[in-house]
Formats: sequence, structure tokens, C-alpha cells
Amino acid sequence: METIVASGTKLNLDYCIDEELDDYAQEEIMEYFKGCETSSLALAKEELSEDNYTLEQLKLVRIKFLVVYGN
Repeated sequence: METIVASGTKLNLDYCIDEELDDYAQEEIMEYFKGCETSSLALAKEELSEDNYTLEQLKLVRIKFLVVYGN
């Protein structure tokens, strides 16, 4: 999916993200990616560790972030 998004194709993952995370969590992760210098998942997991997001949840929101803000 990341490769598809990086090539400029838009993906709508909202249905999947909505099943995994509530609106507050989605917004928190999106705000994190807006303000970070790198989109590293390992760093995001470390920075957001108190909320216990899974790597998969962070990855889904990062892909959404790239769709919305990266293209």
C-alpha cells in the first residue's frame, strides 16, 4: 500500500481505520505525523507509547497521512 500511495495513487482506508481507532486516536496520530520531521514508524511508536497503539494502527494512519498531505 505504501508503494501505491508513494506513486501518487489515492487510497481510501477510512473504513479500515475507523474499525481500528476512534476519532480522537486518529486525530492524535495525524497531528503527530504533521509535526514530526520523519515518518518513521519506530519513532512514532516510541513517541506515542503511552497510548499503546499497535504498529499496524500507526502504519494505517501514516498511509492515510501520506494520501492526504503527501500527494
